[in-house]
Amino acid sequence: DPEQDARTRLAKAKYMLQDHDFIHLHTNPPDFTSHWNDPIMTKESIESWDRGFSIYWEHLAKDPKLHTIITSDHTTPSQWRDLSPGEFNDQHSGEPCPIMIRGRHVRVDEVAQCGERPAGTGSLGLVYGNQLMDLVLSLSDRTNLYGMRPTPSPHKYRPFKIEPFRLTTD
Repeated sequence: DPEQDARTRLAKAKYMLQDHDFIHLHTNPPDFTSHWNDPIMTKESIESWDRGFSIYWEHLAKDPKLHTIITSDHTTPSQWRDLSPGEFNDQHSGEPCPIMIRGRHVRVDEVAQCGERPAGTGSLGLVYGNQLMDLVLSLSDRTNLYGMRPTPSPHKYRPFKIEPFRLTTD
């Protein structure tokens, strides 16, 4: 049940955010149906998950420091629509996936719908997978300037709990 899946995962995320800065949630129902080349079931699964997402608006969206990113690891490629379910199981296409980011410092654009075509007109442009975490770190004020080292060991990001770098004399 995608709706209950969303409610359960988001309730757990709310609890986990007390002790963690970053949580990744992956839901299986839309992923499973798109692997089986079933666009109608995928649409219904996403709509059901979206109904369960109401817990986000009720409990999580009120946190001004929270950044939320919604995307997928692949689309349900339309060019394979003539294949029977399962004929291309576990195939991922190169089609861009929509990405939505909500949070402080995120530029609001004119896109009002979620989908491949509307997302293509958004202010983020095309974001490659290897750029996503850098974008997330930047939007959440966690990036370091190139070469900066505010902690004893090198980090690409700036932790919130910083252990000062101190020189010791032996």
